Amino acid sequence: MERLRELLFSRAGERGLLSSADLAAVLGRTAQHWTRLASRGSLPAFDLSGGEGRASWGYDPEDLLAWLGRRHNGARQRRVHPAVASVRRRL
Repeated sequence: MERLRELLFSRAGERGLLSSADLAAVLGRTAQHWTRLASRGSLPAFDLSGGEGRASWGYDPEDLLAWLGRRHNGARQRRVHPAVASVRRRL
């Protein structure tokens, strides 16, 4: 996770925020994917357009690292098959 932190902060540079294109370059997927998540409110982001016209999103590296950490930890918990979970509850 430390390497990812370095990559995100180096891409953010002086401006302190990442663009959807930056996320695509560092995390994969397309810029449109990250824009879609931000538009839905599924990804922490700032609307840099001021609410006028088409949104332009900026992403804080710290917020993204926290979001990725929550998703990573949640993914681990969801990998338990329902049949296994029911057996564990009976034990």
